[in-house]
Amino acid sequence: MVDDNPKANVKTIVRFINKAAKANCDLVCFPESSIIHKAKDASSAARLLEVIQRQCRERSIWCIVGSLERNVNGVHNCAYLIDRNGKLVFRYAKVNLYKDELGQNVKPGRTNRVIRTELGRLGIIICFDFAFPEFVRRLSLSSVEVLFCLSFMVDYRGWEDLIRAIPLVRAFENTTFYVHSDAVRRNETAAMSFISSPQQIVASLEKREGLIMATLDLARLRRLKKRFAVFRA
Repeated sequence: MVDDNPKANVKTIVRFINKAAKANCDLVCFPESSIIHKAKDASSAARLLEVIQRQCRERSIWCIVGSLERNVNGVHNCAYLIDRNGKLVFRYAKVNLYKDELGQNVKPGRTNRVIRTELGRLGIIICFDFAFPEFVRRLSLSSVEVLFCLSFMVDYRGWEDLIRAIPLVRAFENTTFYVHSDAVRRNETAAMSFISSPQQIVASLEKREGLIMATLDLARLRRLKKRFAVFRA
């Protein structure tokens, strides 16, 4: 549940980090703006992120988490990749903003890239980024193996079939695993999360808070990339 209180959100994130670590997960991914959802609180992002970094180090687990962040360049909608040592490995500022974010004076990011890790080649996008297949394709051309989409899906009514379809479509057309982590917030968000291979949805959760898990076979994915070669230009 994404709350208006950032400290409450951090407690929830720590609780699910512990759950994921206990289940022997290598990485846990949280939704868009799961730390800070309101621009007025965005100045405290770095301080709150440190709590999550410490927990990742203590539990030896990777984490992807989202927050609004204020710096000298303004407010950005960010996703952070933290390794099992608690190090901030990568920060992505959302490029393709939704109309509501523009109304909050959130600034768009400019670039994105694939991150090489011990877990494979990872990519991160945020919510409305998924609506731009050519944007996702750039990560595909860099041989992304697991693509994480953090979302806070509003204005979803009537679009539920599309939300269910997108993870599988993006996974297939880019020959990648696709993880869609959506926020749970009363009746405001779609609250629909998925893990997809290029062939099928392998785990899903709708309309409630929880943890979904899957074992991702990267060796098999790499064979599929060679066989179909759809990730090439």
